[in-house]
Amino acid sequence: MQLALAIWPSVYSIASVMVNQVSTMHLDSNSRPQWLDPLVTVGEYEELDMVLSSLGIQLRYNPGMVVALPGPLLHHGVGHVTRNRGSIAFYMWQSVHKHVDIVQCNFMHVSQVPIDC
Repeated sequence: MQLALAIWPSVYSIASVMVNQVSTMHLDSNSRPQWLDPLVTVGEYEELDMVLSSLGIQLRYNPGMVVALPGPLLHHGVGHVTRNRGSIAFYMWQSVHKHVDIVQCNFMHVSQVPIDC
């Protein structure tokens, strides 16, 4: 795996391709809350919403749209369409980072920001 990761052209360790799939409400368990997972949607469909139930909102999820979200923190899902739709989700898996000894960063806190007077 280390040889593959040495030439892997992306910070994301996984890319999932989904075609004409409903995505029920879920959390992504393999990522970390600090990481944003981009989701890209393409196709010929109309009027599809991405639901972020943790925030109580729906986003219009039009073809060509990119949404980046912290998958372990926000329950999210996408409904059914009658026409063709494809999506690509990019992930960083914590287990891959641990396997190759990549240091894990934590959230930044305002108390850590130096203030010059």
